[in-house]
Amino acid sequence: MSDTLIAIAAIAVVLVPIIGGFAAWFAPASSAGRIAALGSVLAVVGSVGMSVPALAGVTVTGLGGLVIVDAWSALVILVIDVVGAAALLGSPAYLDHAISSGALRDRDRARYWALMLWFFGGLLAVPITANLGLVWVGIEATTVVSALLVGITRTPAAIEAA
Repeated sequence: MSDTLIAIAAIAVVLVPIIGGFAAWFAPASSAGRIAALGSVLAVVGSVGMSVPALAGVTVTGLGGLVIVDAWSALVILVIDVVGAAALLGSPAYLDHAISSGALRDRDRARYWALMLWFFGGLLAVPITANLGLVWVGIEATTVVSALLVGITRTPAAIEAA
């Protein structure tokens, strides 16, 4: 895979979940999960595609050195992919339980999926960014989104934890 393709994959890996999150936020609750699944699959495919050369020992940079994919970042990306996929696969059961128990409203389903996608995109941005300022922005973005996810049920305990 050429440096240009790696750079395009890196941009897609971050932007697809972010754009998918906006689409899920404004989508009907019934289709937000499918949007999240599509965004997640595309991000995982892109991140695996850009990680394979790095795991083979090829360090690739792109966007004028702003993006770097080496063996370590590839490993971190793959761990994020596995954990993110597990969280996304377990989310429908969590949402069904939370809605049936009254902890969440049905319209919160789309918000949850959007927040999950934004969290996933932010996590994937951090290991491939070669600029400390942008790494900080990515980490802070995941902090804000995770606080919103923790407090999504709006109970006093959840709000305190957030």
